[in-house]
Amino acid sequence: MEYDIDLYPIMVNCRDKTRLLRQLNRESDPDCKEIVRRFEADAEDFGNSVWDKINLPDDHPHSEIHNEAYSSLDFLASEVVSSIRRWADLIN
Repeated sequence: MEYDIDLYPIMVNCRDKTRLLRQLNRESDPDCKEIVRRFEADAEDFGNSVWDKINLPDDHPHSEIHNEAYSSLDFLASEVVSSIRRWADLIN
C-alpha cells in the first residue's frame, strides 16, 4: 500500500528550565530521578539538531513555535491553526 501524504512539521519549543519546572509541578510528589532521566533522554532524542535529523529540504514548509508560559496555550493553538492554514494555501 502506498500513501501520498503532505507533511507539515510543527516543533513546539521551550527552554530547558521551563520544561523541567513543568514536569516537577505536574505531580504533588514527583519522581525526580525519573524526571531527570526523561529530560536527558529527550535532550538526546530531540536536541538542537532535530530539524537536521528529519532531513527536510530547505524549501519544505515547517514552523517552530515557542511556548514559555502556561498562558500561551491559546496563542500556541492559534499559531498551529495559522501554520496549517498557511501550509494549506501553499498546496492549493
